[in-house]
Amino acid sequence: MGTLHYGASRTSIRMEDRALAHLQVVITTKLRRGEGFLIQWDRPAENGSGRGGFWIHPNVDLTFEYDGGREPSLDLGDPLQAEGYFEVGRAAGREAEDDALAAWVLTTQSIGPFYTGDLTQAVELLDQAAHLVAHSGSPRREAWVNAMAARAHAALGHHDLTHTALDRSAARLAEADSPAGIDFFDPARLVGIAGSCHLHLRDTTTSAQKLSTAIHSRAPTDAKGRALLVFDLAQCRIAEGEIEEACHLANSALDLASDSIVRPIADRARAIRHDLGQWGTLGPVAAFTARLRETPTLLPGRKD
Repeated sequence: MGTLHYGASRTSIRMEDRALAHLQVVITTKLRRGEGFLIQWDRPAENGSGRGGFWIHPNVDLTFEYDGGREPSLDLGDPLQAEGYFEVGRAAGREAEDDALAAWVLTTQSIGPFYTGDLTQAVELLDQAAHLVAHSGSPRREAWVNAMAARAHAALGHHDLTHTALDRSAARLAEADSPAGIDFFDPARLVGIAGSCHLHLRDTTTSAQKLSTAIHSRAPTDAKGRALLVFDLAQCRIAEGEIEEACHLANSALDLASDSIVRPIADRARAIRHDLGQWGTLGPVAAFTARLRETPTLLPGRKD
C-alpha cells in the first residue's frame, strides 16, 4: 500500500502501490503541462463511505509515499511484475492523452524481449511505439524509438528496415531540442546503436568504427552504457579472429561496470564467454573465464 498526501494540510489517500504509481505518472504528466484537474475517489466504509475529491494544480504540495520507502521498481528478471508496471505506464499514457509517454513505455518494455531473444515481440512493441510517437511532437523520443527499432530489425537480419530506421532516427534527432528528463537520447547513443546494428548485420569493420566513436563520446559517468558498447566491440574482434584483443576488451568492460553488474552486463559477459568457447585453452580466454567464475552474479552456480 502507498499514500498520496495532498496540500499543506497533508490530506491523505491510501491505495495499492501499483495504483499510486499509475496516478503519479498521470499527475506528473498533466502538471508538466500546467494543467489543473479534479481527482475523485470512493471513501472506504471505515471512513464513512461516500465520495471525496480535490483539485490538483501546479502550485499544490503533493507527496507520493510508498510502503518500504520507495516507488515500485521494474525488474526485467520478473516478467509478471514487469508486465504489471508496464500496464500501469500504458494506462497512464492513455489517461493523460500523452502518446509520447505511451511510446516511451512501449519502447522500454521492448528491452526485455530483445535481450531474452524474443525479437518478434520486441519489434511488435516498437512498431506500436513508432506509430504513437510519430504524432506526438517529440522528435528526440521519436529518434530513440526508431533507433531501438533499427537494433531489433538488425538482430533479425533485416538490412533495409535497419538502415531505414537508422536514417529516420538521425533525421528526427537533428530536429530535436536539448536533452531533458527522460528524453536523454543523443548523437553518441545513436552512433552506439548504429554500431550494434552493423555488428548484428555482420559488418564488423563499420561496427568497430562506430562503436569506438561511441565509446569515446559517451559521458564517463555512463559506466553501464560504455561497458555494453565495449562488449560489442569485443564481439567484433571475436568475429575477426582477434581473440587476445577480444579478451582485453571484455575485461575492460567488466572493469567499467564493476560497481554496476546489472543483468544486461552479466548477460553480455556470459555471451562473450560462450563465443570464446572454442579457444578455451588459450591463456587470455582461460583468464577471462576464471574471472567470471569468481563473480557469482556473472556465472551463478557454474563449475565448468
